[in-house]
Amino acid sequence: MKIDEITINDISCIKSLTIKFNDNMNFICGGNGIGKSSVLECVAGFFYGNYSNPNLKKKFSSEIGSCKAKFLINEDETETELSYNVKGFHPSESNSPNTQVTYDNSEKFIFIRTNRFISYKALSSISLVDKRGGSNNYQDLIHGMKGDDLKNWFVHQELFAGQEKSLSEEQLSNLEFAKTMIPIIDGRFKYSHIDGNSHDIIISSPTGLICFEYLSSGFKSCLFLLLGIIKEVEYRFSDNRINAEDFNGIILIDEPEMHLHPEWQAKISKVLTTAFPKVQFICATHSPHVIQESIASEVITLEYDNENNIRLKEISSNEYGFQGWTIEEILTDVMGMEDTRSILYKNLKNEFYCAIDNDDVKLARVKYSELLKIIHPNSMERKVIQIDMACLSGGEND
Repeated sequence: MKIDEITINDISCIKSLTIKFNDNMNFICGGNGIGKSSVLECVAGFFYGNYSNPNLKKKFSSEIGSCKAKFLINEDETETELSYNVKGFHPSESNSPNTQVTYDNSEKFIFIRTNRFISYKALSSISLVDKRGGSNNYQDLIHGMKGDDLKNWFVHQELFAGQEKSLSEEQLSNLEFAKTMIPIIDGRFKYSHIDGNSHDIIISSPTGLICFEYLSSGFKSCLFLLLGIIKEVEYRFSDNRINAEDFNGIILIDEPEMHLHPEWQAKISKVLTTAFPKVQFICATHSPHVIQESIASEVITLEYDNENNIRLKEISSNEYGFQGWTIEEILTDVMGMEDTRSILYKNLKNEFYCAIDNDDVKLARVKYSELLKIIHPNSMERKVIQIDMACLSGGEND
């Protein structure tokens, strides 16, 4: 299942917007408040079935909002167009199910929101593996994929893996697949064992054995994504088992870079698409490092037009995407940041050049001295400022 195109009218901050999606990875980016998360919510709106959708609101100035999309549902890629309306605006108003024409195939749709926390949880006992469907899927749409059952799922599967006929071939395959997710993030780490007394998941690390929950925030954020998807596939297809690697649904991720070091931000896209090659990912991101490693067709940039309406931004690029762009160029040209320098630096630089324009050597020297303290030692701009100061002071720029 894929979503080919979506058209949003008068929903949230969006007046009229059409987006065509890549089959594999999509990163929605732009300035704050420009509607990145609203696009995710609009895609999710097709999967609420008969349940009320509290996360979508019409534009304040409009009578009604609407959303339509083209889906490729079957293996023969037959195109199906679906739509729904949004009538509510105030928090107390919800969207009645009879205003929506929704695609009831929610087992193939996963929404991963920003609440991706894995804290230590003692397992006094191992409960039965959960199932998805109906109200469970509805709660996951509202609140995002859960992580509090991740430990129980993994321990349950590992303990029963050695029991003949306890798990299906697909479950056993998914368990081994889950174990490979740890070293795929960092090859120095790997799964070790389940502690028989505490039921803790024990990880082998460069500094010794540690509990799963004691990994870094970035590591756990990655595992929340990777192990969480495998777990959800297990839950959603409990009656018709599949290998998680073959899952071919749609996964929304709000800020996949959350908690990640820039080096890991740069590779998270490749990790996701390698692990789940048949999934269509649609992500909202604030990370220039994520964008830098993306090809042009994966990046959807939003901007305001002259009337403050949200539209797609056309960016000149090629088959290499943004892999030759600097982080600063991506921040300004792709993500809408006006300036990558600090306010202090800009003020000092402005005061320095105002002093030069006024031939005020004394003041220029003061500002020049301050600028040299804060500019990077190897910056080309540092050399330009030194030359300008030398010209003003007759060659003396110390």
